[in-house]
Amino acid sequence: MSCRIKIISGCLLFAAYVFLITGCASFENLEDKKDAKDTESGLDSIDVSEMFTNRDMDFSYEEQNAVKILLSDEGSSCDSGNVDISGGRIRILKEGSYILSGNLAEGQIIIDTEDTAKLQLVLDNADINCSTSAALYVKQADKVFVTLAEGTENHLSNREEFVAVDENNVDAVIFSRDDLTINGSGSLTIDAAYGHGIVSKDDLAITGGIYQITSASHALSGKDSVRIADGNFRISSGKDGIQSDYGTETEETPADKGFIYVAGGEFQITAGDDGLQASSFVQIADGRYQIEAEDDGIHADGEAYIHSGEITIAKSYEGIEGQTVEITGGNIQILAEDDGLNAAGGRDMSNFTGEEREEPFASDENCVIQISGGSIVIRASGDGIDSNGSLYVSGGETYVYGPENDGNGALDYAGEGRITGGVFVASGAGGMAQNFGEGSSQGAMLVMLPEWAEGTASLADSSGSEVFSCTPEKRYNSILISTPDIREGETYILTAGGRQTTVEMTEAIYGSGGMEGGMGRPGQGGISGSMEEQPPEGMEPPEDMGERPSGGMEPPGNMGKPAGKEKIF
Repeated sequence: MSCRIKIISGCLLFAAYVFLITGCASFENLEDKKDAKDTESGLDSIDVSEMFTNRDMDFSYEEQNAVKILLSDEGSSCDSGNVDISGGRIRILKEGSYILSGNLAEGQIIIDTEDTAKLQLVLDNADINCSTSAALYVKQADKVFVTLAEGTENHLSNREEFVAVDENNVDAVIFSRDDLTINGSGSLTIDAAYGHGIVSKDDLAITGGIYQITSASHALSGKDSVRIADGNFRISSGKDGIQSDYGTETEETPADKGFIYVAGGEFQITAGDDGLQASSFVQIADGRYQIEAEDDGIHADGEAYIHSGEITIAKSYEGIEGQTVEITGGNIQILAEDDGLNAAGGRDMSNFTGEEREEPFASDENCVIQISGGSIVIRASGDGIDSNGSLYVSGGETYVYGPENDGNGALDYAGEGRITGGVFVASGAGGMAQNFGEGSSQGAMLVMLPEWAEGTASLADSSGSEVFSCTPEKRYNSILISTPDIREGETYILTAGGRQTTVEMTEAIYGSGGMEGGMGRPGQGGISGSMEEQPPEGMEPPEDMGERPSGGMEPPGNMGKPAGKEKIF
């Protein structure tokens, strides 16, 4: 899509499949606090300093004072009484710092200390496989810090189904019943042929390192939370890539439990379910993401909040979903088989496998999509933007390539739809098309075309000067355009598909959808705009494009570009 606006030229520009390692996120004046306690009043109240402690961010260790454990299939060794070695099973019994190096083809590290103990476990080229249980099992401690030593390559794995060793359901290559932080600058490879990659039954924090995780189930999971400050992640998971699920069937999830917070990092996620999934909220403050998911790219039962970052959801059933979806910044591209952005309530099991949802999504005044910044490109075969409640747009640049079937619309909301700023374009099938409604202070026009169009749609003012131009990559017979340059009282000429429409903005909102009073949704009514019968002079009428199959995903194409620049998706 190439777009030209008087001052704003704005379409996303980045190579989504190329990832570069960035430096650590900067956290200054961190207090040594553990939990984010101030989430009840909303995402804006989160104090980032409460997400990570000083020690979470500290990769250092004193080698001369640490207990050294040498791993070997012929017999591991350690000269400290705080470590018990029995064959391949190594038990750490006291608080302190421990350095692990060497190989165990069949063995296990167990941390079983007082419940007030804090331990640092340094992996220094450690390779551990435990076929039927966790290679690293934190049975009891207050908090464990796993540090990946600089320049080291570490590998933990399991190869067979998990077998119970005690009353705990150990089902991950790294399994912790207590708080777990992984930091450092080395690398860690996790191969989980069965079960999960890394699990904490409390908080899971990662503040650095390079990770290659392949798991039959979830790759990263923290029951209370997953908090990531930085790191480079390549994840291939049978279920969710990153998951935090505190909810139960009988109790509501506490506001400060079951959430994912990401401050930065590089992520390549291929997931058999959701890319990121939380029973409370997902907040992305920054980072670079390449997500291919069989279900949702990003899913929150509560709030899905995007503040910054470069996010490419290259495959999904639905792109970003939450009871509320709020986007204040970032470069976002979404390819969705169903909805691109979806605000709905309840737990989601919505993918095309035919599974029933735990709680049906219903119209809900608490469901809201808010866009106040960022650059967003959505390519959806279902609804481009779908809110079971309301939609508010106050900034940013949003381009929606909607469906080619009349059962869905590029824009779909059940409550209030209001635009007060930004650039917003939505093209697609006209059968369910919607415009913004009352309360909008920025001009918006929805024009229904008499036939399918392809190619550029351009808008000129009454003097003939171009105000806006864009090139949807999919065919369309309706287009909604709202920019700060569309003003009430002015007259514009829209050229699309080789035909022209005169648009007189007698009100801020011009035109509505193609279903007269359809489903009681605001912004719908009769066909608007009078199309000229003949194309402009010098232009040939478009050929009949015929019918195309609807509902399926299409291969990536030209997502849009400023003049003279290519866009890569």
